[in-house]
Amino acid sequence: MASEFQTGGECPNQCVRGTQRPDCSCHCPPGWTGLECNTPSTGGDTWRIPELGMCTKTCMNGVVNPATCTCLCYPGWTGPTCSQLSRAKRQANCACPGNGFTPQEKQALVDRHNFHRANVNPMASDMTRMVWDDDLANCDAQAYANRCIWAHGTVDLTGCPYDFSTPQYRGQNLFPYPAFTAHKPHDIAKMVVDSFYGEVQYYEYLLNKCATGKHCGQYKQVVWAISNRLGCGIAYCSTGSPFEQIPNWWNVVCHYFPVGNYMFQKPYINGDGCSRCPEGTGGCTPDKKLCITAYECKINPSACGDHGCNKQCVNGYISSATCMCMCHLGWTGPLCDQPICVKHCGANANLNTETCMCICKQGWTGPLCDQKVDCTKNCGANGNLNTQTCTCICNQGWTGPLCDQQTCTKNCGANGNLNTQTCTCICNQGWTGPLCEQQVCTKNCGANGYLNSQTCTCICNQGWTGTLCDQQICTKNCGANGNLNTQTCTCICNQGWTGTLCDQRVCNKQCVYGTLDSQSCTCNCFPRWGGALCDQYLGGGCSKRCIHGYLDYPRCTCVCQPGWTGPTCNKRECPNNCVRGTQRPDCSCQCPPGWTGLDCNTPSTVCQKNCGPHGTLHVPSCTCRCEPGWTGTLCTKRLCTKTCMNGVVNPATCTCLCYPGWTGPTCSQRE
Repeated sequence: MASEFQTGGECPNQCVRGTQRPDCSCHCPPGWTGLECNTPSTGGDTWRIPELGMCTKTCMNGVVNPATCTCLCYPGWTGPTCSQLSRAKRQANCACPGNGFTPQEKQALVDRHNFHRANVNPMASDMTRMVWDDDLANCDAQAYANRCIWAHGTVDLTGCPYDFSTPQYRGQNLFPYPAFTAHKPHDIAKMVVDSFYGEVQYYEYLLNKCATGKHCGQYKQVVWAISNRLGCGIAYCSTGSPFEQIPNWWNVVCHYFPVGNYMFQKPYINGDGCSRCPEGTGGCTPDKKLCITAYECKINPSACGDHGCNKQCVNGYISSATCMCMCHLGWTGPLCDQPICVKHCGANANLNTETCMCICKQGWTGPLCDQKVDCTKNCGANGNLNTQTCTCICNQGWTGPLCDQQTCTKNCGANGNLNTQTCTCICNQGWTGPLCEQQVCTKNCGANGYLNSQTCTCICNQGWTGTLCDQQICTKNCGANGNLNTQTCTCICNQGWTGTLCDQRVCNKQCVYGTLDSQSCTCNCFPRWGGALCDQYLGGGCSKRCIHGYLDYPRCTCVCQPGWTGPTCNKRECPNNCVRGTQRPDCSCQCPPGWTGLDCNTPSTVCQKNCGPHGTLHVPSCTCRCEPGWTGTLCTKRLCTKTCMNGVVNPATCTCLCYPGWTGPTCSQRE
């Protein structure tokens, strides 16, 4: 039996931080051990990249940036090796913006991420399960979404430094969507996450490569194994739209922690599910696909259940026998994440025991809040004082040096809600206008009338009535030989009668040498012929002389040459038809009042309406009668019935606006 480690075959170990030997074993650099050189042999995190040489830096509370051989510290830590406490998580006088997603939508966003993470191909051995993080969502993602900018970046709230406010701490995915109403799209969570994940079609896992000219970053962030906290925000925007001719749009921003998409790294390690869970965990979801992190166990202990010890000791090591953290000197707490603090803040501050920092009272500053701030500014009830800069940080809807000026006093009434950031009204469905005071009218008057948008009523063309101008006004008289169908304005004739007015007898008689009188159902015979069917020759000759034609002797009639007419072909045919007039002897037309032209077919009245290529002018009423599929007073508005498979219809142009990743006239083709 041949060895499974054949030359040219795949090795089961990936040597994440080492080099591959011919026998498929890994040669690990200093500071690393294990089958794949993925387990630190000392405290902290180290890294090696063959192209850049050996980096032996140890990051106590962070990870190594292999590109620069520097430490990227976890929130709350700083220093060259991430060993020094940094700022508090949030200042006491800062408030995060409210999140635009409902609790149900937040859970749907988490569930859809975990669905794709659990079903990656090839399977992941170290994929962690994501959980929602309110700080990421509200203080970072929502704050950035509110800026209404279609570009990657960070949020900078003056006086409010947050742990996730710099790019090295978190990843960022963006999703825009055209807003035809102020109501969020249905199933927005699935739409957003599936759009991110859709880039998988361009990514090659084995080569860790994206197709030329394509983007894979958002897909890789969704399935980045160690990114286990998610926070998203959504904002309705009227500026910065990425869609042409559509000013209003939804801006969705999702942030991830820890950040993914490091250079030279694959998003996860291929292998059996939960076979390489990060150190400090060990629990796994029931389907054996996702690792449960210590952070999830901390915020939701019931998530761990009997699936193993999921603790991750931040500043200590875990006892496998008791599943308890043994803390380093100066640290305490179940996860060794609480510093033992002996700082004394005095009477001018309160101690934050979690961060071991002093929260100063108004008028005081300094590490121990023992430095008086010469600031007597009063920000009132509409803002908070930043004692370090002696400036007011105003609440939403207020501005000015003392936060005493309201930014917007617009009244949207009962039909809309005020967006205080943009001072615009977001109207309820069925309403429009600057103050949501105009009702949106969707009535369709069809081809027999036009819409009065002010009153939302149909103005019917002559001969039509009804609320939608779909009932024809009928004055037809069917007489004694039929009955009127008022819905279709047609005569239903009695047996033996026909014609539009039921005034013609049904007659099957054929006159051989004569013409049929349909009223009396009798034959009018040509000269020298008789009988009921004009088929009896009466004798005698025919003395008729045809001037410009030849004689049909049996019928004793003249067959005229082209351009001549009359019983003896002695009258010249006129080129004009005199549609609405009478013919003069010289072939000219005598037109009635209101008409002119060679054939009396041109209106001489004031109506100058142009119905274009999709309608005809009805002169008496001076209105346009539109072809099927067109409407409007001048037949210029197309009735749109387009269906977009993976997008939405732009009613202005009757074209499809495709979701990201789709193209084609009906958004049915993948980019």
